[in-house]
Amino acid sequence: MVTLSGNLREPIRVLIVDDEQTIRDAYAQILSRPQETSGKQAINEMRSRLFRKQEEVTAQVVPANSIEQFSVEYCSGAEAAVEACRQACAANQRFNVVFIDMRMPPGPDGVWAAERIRAIDGDIEIVVCTAFSDVDISMISQRVQPAEKLFYLQKPFSSHAVRALTLALGHKWAAHRRIARLAYFDSLTGLPNRNLFNDQLSLAIDQARAQHSKLAVLYFDLDNFKRVNDTLGHGVGDELLCTVSKRISNLLPNGEQSSHQQITASSKVTLARMGGDEFVVLLNDIASPEEARMLADKVVDALQEPVTLSLHQVLTTTSVGIALYPANGDNAEDLFRHADLAMYFAKRQGPGRVAYFNETMNAGGLKRLTFEARLREALDRNELVLHYQPQFNLATGTIAGFEALLRWNSAEYGEVSPADFIPLAEETGLILPIGQWVLKSACEQMKRWRDAGLINGHVAVNVSALQLAQPDFLAAVVDVLRETELPAQCLEIEVTESLLMQDEARSVDICKHLRAMGVTIALDDFGTGYSSLSRLRRFAVDRLKIDRAFVQDMHANLEDRTLCNAIIRMAQTLGLSVVAEGVENFSQLLLLQEEKCELAQGYLFSKPLTVPAAEELLRRGTETHDLSNTRRMAVLMSSS
Repeated sequence: MVTLSGNLREPIRVLIVDDEQTIRDAYAQILSRPQETSGKQAINEMRSRLFRKQEEVTAQVVPANSIEQFSVEYCSGAEAAVEACRQACAANQRFNVVFIDMRMPPGPDGVWAAERIRAIDGDIEIVVCTAFSDVDISMISQRVQPAEKLFYLQKPFSSHAVRALTLALGHKWAAHRRIARLAYFDSLTGLPNRNLFNDQLSLAIDQARAQHSKLAVLYFDLDNFKRVNDTLGHGVGDELLCTVSKRISNLLPNGEQSSHQQITASSKVTLARMGGDEFVVLLNDIASPEEARMLADKVVDALQEPVTLSLHQVLTTTSVGIALYPANGDNAEDLFRHADLAMYFAKRQGPGRVAYFNETMNAGGLKRLTFEARLREALDRNELVLHYQPQFNLATGTIAGFEALLRWNSAEYGEVSPADFIPLAEETGLILPIGQWVLKSACEQMKRWRDAGLINGHVAVNVSALQLAQPDFLAAVVDVLRETELPAQCLEIEVTESLLMQDEARSVDICKHLRAMGVTIALDDFGTGYSSLSRLRRFAVDRLKIDRAFVQDMHANLEDRTLCNAIIRMAQTLGLSVVAEGVENFSQLLLLQEEKCELAQGYLFSKPLTVPAAEELLRRGTETHDLSNTRRMAVLMSSS
C-alpha cells in the first residue's frame, strides 16, 4: 500500500503587483487550489471501489492539483513590490515569479519596479502585464536584463494561460537553482565552490577599485589531512571537512554562511571550499592588513581544538596564506595565486602558521611549481633510476646485499640531488607512485641477479612515512613479491625510528606481518631518534643501521667509538644484525672489524652504482672464491 501525503514539490512563490483590487482577486482565484465538491468526492470514492485493487482502496487519494501549490503575496504599487522582494531575499524566502502591471498610476510603473527587483534578485522570473499594444518591448528588454527571464502577458488574459505560465516559470526557476547549486556550490559542505568564489572575487575587486577600498584573500589548507583519510577513512575525512567549514563560518563577521543565501559583491565576507582540504575567505573593505591576520589567527586557534568523529578524536591544524588588494595584485587571478603561494610558505614554516604574500615568494613559488611539474613527469619520461650501493660482510669480504637508492636525471635540471626532490615528493604525495615503482624495480633487479647466479643476498628499499600509512601497504608488498617472484627473505624494508614513532601501535603490527612473510626489517639512522630496548623488542626489527654521524668520527672521537661499540653489543645481545653506514676510510673499517660489526657500506667500499657497474662488481666477486677474506674485499673495493 502506497500512501501519498504532503507536497511533492516546494510551493511556487509568486508576487502579484497590480493597482486594481479586482485584478488581484482574479489572480487569487486562478492560483488558489480548487476545492472538490461533495458530488465529485463521491464519484472519486465510487471509482476507487470499482476499479482499484482491494489493497489500494484504503490508500489516500491525492487530487492531481495538490501536487502543484502556490504561495502568493500581493502588492498594489511598485515601491511596495520592490520592498517585498528585498525582504524576501533577506529572509531567504525569495520569490520565483512576479507578475507586474505595466501602469500603476500615480506611482512608478512596472518597468521601474522590474529594474529594481532585478537588481535585488537576479534569478527571479518577471512577467510584465499590459492592456496596451503600444508597449516598446525592445526598450523594456534592454532595461531589464537578462531578456530570457522577462516575459509579457496581454490583458485580458486567460486563467489557464496565467496558471500554465506560473507553473512553467516556477519549474524553470527551480531547475535553474538546482543547476546553479551544482555548478557553484560544494556538494559536501554547501559552501560556494571555486567557480562562484572567482566570480565573487572579480566583482569585489571592481567594487574596491571604484571605492578605493582594500580587501584580503585568506587561503587555508589543513595540515596532514591526507593522514586522516588514509588511517580513518574518507567518511571520517568528510566529517572533518564539514566540521572545519562550520568552525570557520562561525568566526566570520556575518556569522554562519548558508549555501542558499544570495552572495553579492557587497557581502562583508565570503567563505568557499576550493576542493580537497582547502578553503578560502574573501574579506571585503578592510581598514588594515591586521584585520585579515586577526581572522586568520582566530581560525588557526579554533581548528586546533580536538574534534570527535566516529568515536575517533582528531587533531588538526591549518596553514594560512594572505594576499591583499591592491598591494599584492589588482586582479582575481593574481590575488588567488599569491594567497596560495603564501599558504605554501606558511606550511613550510610548520603547522598552524600564517604568512603574508611578498614578492620574494613569487619567483621561488613559480620555480617550485615548475619543479613539481617536472617531477610528476619524471616517471613517465623514464628519468628516475635506481643506483645500488653494496653492503659488505666484514667477516667474509663478500657482498651481502645492496641498498637501492633513487636518483633523478632530469632532462631540464640534470642530476637532481635526492635531498631536493624526495622531500617534495613526500609533501605532494608523489612519493606513493614513485615508492611503488622503486619497490617493484628493486625486486625485479634482484631477481635477475639471483637468476644469473651473481648474488644470494638481499636488496634494501627505503619506505617513507606516507607509504607506511597507506592501508594497503602490506598488500602492495605481497603483490610485488608475487609479481617479481622474488623470495621474501631477499627483500629488506628500511624505516627510520622517527617514522615508526608516528603511529607506534600500527608500526608494531606492520613489522610483525612483514617478518611473518619473511621480509627483513632494518631500522635506519639508529641512534638519532627515540631508541630504547623495549621498543626494539616490540618492533621486531632484524637489523640496525648505525647512522653515519657516529661512524664518521669514531676513529678520532672516543665517545662516538664507545657509542658504536654499545650499539653493536646491544644488537648482538638481541640477536640483531648491524650495518655501519658512511664508512669512508681504513681506520673506520679496522675499528668496525675489531668491534665485530657484521655489515658495512660507504664510499670506502663503493659509491652507489648503476646497474651495469653493480653487475660488473658482482661478476668480479664470483672470481674471488679462492682468495682470503681480506684479499677478496681488497679486490672488490679496488674494482668498485
